[in-house]
Amino acid sequence: MFANKCNGHLDAWQVLQAEALAAGCAKPKLITSCRLRKYMATVTQVLDLQDGELEWLAKHLGHDMNTHKNFYRQHEATVEIAKVSKLLLAAESGQISKYKGKNLQEITLEGKQPQG
Repeated sequence: MFANKCNGHLDAWQVLQAEALAAGCAKPKLITSCRLRKYMATVTQVLDLQDGELEWLAKHLGHDMNTHKNFYRQHEATVEIAKVSKLLLAAESGQISKYKGKNLQEITLEGKQPQG
């Protein structure tokens, strides 16, 4: 899926479409490089990337830092909800005392999660 110099020119759209079809996606035409960049920029917000690492990610996705931060990343509220949801799920399942003295990054939930 990632380009390399030994294979010459690649058409990214065709590669993504072929991979989406091979993966059995219900709507492979919705798999685009723009949506992939948006997804990566969004989901990596829950990681604790340092500025240099964030710059590497942005560069790899074909952005400068300004574009990455202003157009592709979600608002901080999204990150807050993702991190705090672990705490809320732990409380709902009666496991909150298990995480005494830990920060949100250290909380990992195991087993079946509450549905609803």
